[in-house]
Amino acid sequence: MIFRRRKAAPPPTPSKDVDLRELARRTVARDTIELQTLVRSDAFGTVRARLADMSPYGCQARLAGTLWEQGERIFVLLPLVGEIEARIMWGLKGIFGCKFDNPIDADIYPTLLATIRTNCLDWPDEETLRSVSPFPNLKP
Repeated sequence: MIFRRRKAAPPPTPSKDVDLRELARRTVARDTIELQTLVRSDAFGTVRARLADMSPYGCQARLAGTLWEQGERIFVLLPLVGEIEARIMWGLKGIFGCKFDNPIDADIYPTLLATIRTNCLDWPDEETLRSVSPFPNLKP
């Protein structure tokens, strides 16, 4: 499997009409990954998702049958990190992008990427599913 690092989109030129939050959007490169995981929301309960890319600040994921609203709060389960709270930034049919409420620590992030890329083909396993209490309604 080949992993690529996507280049960040260049930030827009500042003007009086540009929201400063948009300047910060996607200014960090994202890492291409493939991780089956769990995502929980108040509206839909717990669903399985496949993370496609990630940075310390957020991720993009694919899933079937769930369309979240922009700004909705979700919880993403990650190896080494556990459950991380995020907000939906955008969503299309079966794909969404979210921003973590608290970025993943810069010291942990490289280890997290290495773990995902080498050890997580069958993650979350039965033991993880049983031990993760925030996801009680998911059946293994």
